[in-house]
Amino acid sequence: MDNLKGYDLSPDQARFMFQNLSFIIFKDFPEGIEVGIDYKSFITGPKFMGFKMIPPGLHYIYISYKNSPRIGFFHYFGEKEIMMKKWDKEKENYNDCILTEEEENRIRSNIQNLDKNLGVYPFDKLKNWISLSNYITKETIYKINPLCGRITSQQTFITEEDRINEKGKVVDRENPTRLRFSDEEGLPIFNIKEDEKIRFSEIPKVTLDNIDKRSGIDNSMLLEQLLKNYKTDSEQKLLGEFQYSFVVFLLGQVYEGFEQWKKFLHLLSSVKSSLNKHISLYEKIFMVLYYQILTCPDDFFNNVIEQNNFIRWVLRLLFANIEDHDMLPEAFKAKSLKIRRLFEKKFSCSFDLPNE
Repeated sequence: MDNLKGYDLSPDQARFMFQNLSFIIFKDFPEGIEVGIDYKSFITGPKFMGFKMIPPGLHYIYISYKNSPRIGFFHYFGEKEIMMKKWDKEKENYNDCILTEEEENRIRSNIQNLDKNLGVYPFDKLKNWISLSNYITKETIYKINPLCGRITSQQTFITEEDRINEKGKVVDRENPTRLRFSDEEGLPIFNIKEDEKIRFSEIPKVTLDNIDKRSGIDNSMLLEQLLKNYKTDSEQKLLGEFQYSFVVFLLGQVYEGFEQWKKFLHLLSSVKSSLNKHISLYEKIFMVLYYQILTCPDDFFNNVIEQNNFIRWVLRLLFANIEDHDMLPEAFKAKSLKIRRLFEKKFSCSFDLPNE
């Protein structure tokens, strides 16, 4: 198979992967467009037509044309799957192609001829991607994804009256006037188009006025309520949404993802009395957060995530709450201390929090 330089694969291994893994075909995509899959992006050349050897499971694909905001989507690939996106010159965007069985078989029979124009899935970044997404399930995607299926920071805004008219409100003899909505200053009210909204869970706003002191508010009840809202497998669903929010921020460049991710950390770091009920959740949160910070590019981390020392303050509060809790098993406290040392090494600072 072509384009496998740098991968230690025998011809038989390469042939097996080519025949059994999945493909995404980008038809008529222009040269010079940014195209990414999971943790790696590329600038397309004149002959680029997509990716091959995509392993089964969840993946995040995204594009950016002429430095415009990224547009992306999650997809669970099966084995031997073929997906196609076709470029629309007028819209400067891609269209989804629903392939018939006949069309898919036709592409499959010709796939060998396309081989040299297909980029290999970046297996050198697969571990990074798994560490960022291993709790995101199909159910997570179904629940949170925008109804349109595409994730972008360049969302469409519509007026409040247009939003209502979309639901069937029309001007006719029975309803002769059109509703008008404006804010206190008389300006039109704009909303993000409903089908483009990421449907994040509602996380109560946490007040961290005393974030620099051990004595502070205990938000255990808010965590319990959030977990209750997830219903079944609540801790796994929380972890999935925590990862989803970070991925759409880091790879999709969607700021709402960053805000949701921060809300999770604000809440989780301000829990005290019920820490002993959620030891498994916190052990997993530690590892997820560690890999998120570890895989984040240094410039991106320093310029965005570490603004106002946000991460340092929430981690200080979290480690203090664990240290001060009398009912936590010593094994868990020892694990959290090891994680704390890793974070202290990463940030080159201490996470001690003053008593008052």
